[in-house]
This record gives sequence, structure tokens and C-alpha cells, in this order.
Amino acid sequence: MDKSDDACTDIKSLATCLRGKLENLYSLSEDCCIYRVPSELRNLKGGFNSPQTVSIGPLHHGREELKAMEEHKLRYSKQFLQRTQVSLEEFLIYIKSREEKLRNCYAETIPLASHDFVEMIFLDAIFLIEFLLLFSNQEFVTNGDRIFRKPSLAIGITRDIWCVENQIPFFILEDLIELAKTREPDECYDGLSISKLVSPFCDDICELLLINKSLFEINFSGAKHFVDLVRLCIEQESGLKLDQRSSYLT
Repeated sequence: MDKSDDACTDIKSLATCLRGKLENLYSLSEDCCIYRVPSELRNLKGGFNSPQTVSIGPLHHGREELKAMEEHKLRYSKQFLQRTQVSLEEFLIYIKSREEKLRNCYAETIPLASHDFVEMIFLDAIFLIEFLLLFSNQEFVTNGDRIFRKPSLAIGITRDIWCVENQIPFFILEDLIELAKTREPDECYDGLSISKLVSPFCDDICELLLINKSLFEINFSGAKHFVDLVRLCIEQESGLKLDQRSSYLT
């Protein structure tokens, strides 16, 4: 075999190897909307990148320093289930039916097994729903509540909800609320929706970022999660300011 034959064999072998890699690529999903912050931006002062108190979603799930909140998630889940006749099994079955769509929302492959992923989504989603409900309806806060009776903890959770890497899709929050309302729900669910829960929660971030509150209500239907909602509002706010500046020049 001469050198040309050797070169041809090498190319065929390389092509076979590369073709296998190309065929094994997973399809990119249009649902993808939650990402990790690039390393060069991670340590910027004041950045809302990763959670310090509570993990929401899979990207920081299981971090040792956040595990203290897991008991609070269980307690809030128990409260949530006491307000509806829909069973725990029904909620888990529903989340399982949405597992593929939920996984596709994250830019990286989530290594959790299906059982663990469904449990994590249930606990985190219900915790977030309960937190938002109590945030805007203090009359539902019990005397034994360890979050809202300890303001520093509530402040830490509020900060973490706006973290880039600590997001869960709005659609699953809305779906679980709607499922809870299907069978003899508590009166607190009357007319409840995720948009109504999020609206009062946005007041502080609007003030911090100098965003008109009405933009949150306008953009909510198109937002995929909390950070995406802020992004849409900032883009629109910037566009409005540019339009105003242009009008001054014409």
C-alpha cells in the first residue's frame, strides 16, 4: 500500500468518526430560554447570576449551601396541597407529561434522572407559587412561617428569584395553578393567575431599574420567566427612550 492509499484510509476513518459525531448531535429546541452566565461575566460586582439562599430550577439544585431551604420547600408544598382537592399524584403526573418541554427550556443537558427532575420541578414551582402568594397576601402568612416572619430570609429569596441561573418557566407555574383550581380550590385561588402573583412582586425591581410598571403588565404574556420579563421591559423602555430622542431631533 503506497502513501496515497494510507492517506485515503485515514480520511475515510476520520470521516466515519466525524460523521458519527454529527449524527449524535441533539436537536436544538426552540423552547431553550434559560442559560448559565458566561464565566467572564460571572464575577462582576452586583451581578444577579447565581442564588445565595434558595435554588429554583436545576442549574444550582443540590448545592450544599442551599440545602437548608429544602425543608421550607416541603412545608410550602404541604400548604399548597391543603388548599386544593387535586392530589399530589395528579400534580406529579402532570409535570411528568411536561418533562421534555421543561428540560428543553435549559441550554444544557440536565443530568437528573426523571424521578428526581419531576420532584425538583414540583417542589421548586410550588415553593415559588406559595412565596409569591404570601408576598402579596400577608393575611395568609401563618404565625409559624419561618420565611416571612424572618424578613432577612424573605429578602434573600426575593433577590434569588431574579438571578439569571435560578429560573423556572412561567408556563409550569401557570399550569399548576390552573390544575389546583380544577377541584374545590380554596378561596385564595379565586381569579388567581401567575401574572397576578408576579405583578406586585415586580414593584421593587421596577424602582431599582427605573422601569415603568405598566411595561411589566404589557410584556408578561410574552415572557418565559422572571429574567426574560425584565429583558423584555428593558428593551421596550430603551426603545421608547430612543423614539423620544428621535422625536426631539425631527
